Amino acid sequence: MNEEGIKRKSIDQRASLPGEPKCVICSRYGEYICDETNDDICSLQCKQTLLTNATRVVIPAKDECFYVREPGGSSSFTDDAQMLRTKLEIHVQGASSVPPPALTFNSCGLPPKLLLNLETAGYDFPTPIQMQAIPAALTGKSLLASAETGSGKTASYLVPIVTRCTRYRFEHPAEQRSPLAMVLAPTRELCVQVEDQAKILG
Repeated sequence: MNEEGIKRKSIDQRASLPGEPKCVICSRYGEYICDETNDDICSLQCKQTLLTNATRVVIPAKDECFYVREPGGSSSFTDDAQMLRTKLEIHVQGASSVPPPALTFNSCGLPPKLLLNLETAGYDFPTPIQMQAIPAALTGKSLLASAETGSGKTASYLVPIVTRCTRYRFEHPAEQRSPLAMVLAPTRELCVQVEDQAKILG
């Protein structure tokens, strides 16, 4: 990203039109792409904010995301995604077609209501396990993720579940209501925790 001629402040950028990329920081027109993260940004100000937030992430030890490859999947990795995973200590195994980590929830293509619920619940930025697991789960393929307690695993699968359920209900409004997802937990305490989080996000 050549910084010459780039808008310096987000206030200098216009609002995004339907179908146009949005800045992952302020949601204005994402006219540029950040070289370091491949995220859409609107100005140098938002680029600096994005990179600053990325370096502030508290990284739990050995966050892992195992992506179960489907037959015929792509085998290409981008160097940028590998560099970002190395920086955040995210370990991916099982396939070369895993989507790159998402540094913000805005860059995941989530429903507006879910983004608002995440903000209201205090989810400012995704944790490393969420950065990798959410984009991977949204592809609809099988996923096995592992991380330490308190690293954000619950939201890592609830966010994709809420997203896919929201889209399905929107596309099939007249269809009879029936369960669209099931979460299995080993203890009653975890079941209550998952239910509470699901109500907040959904």
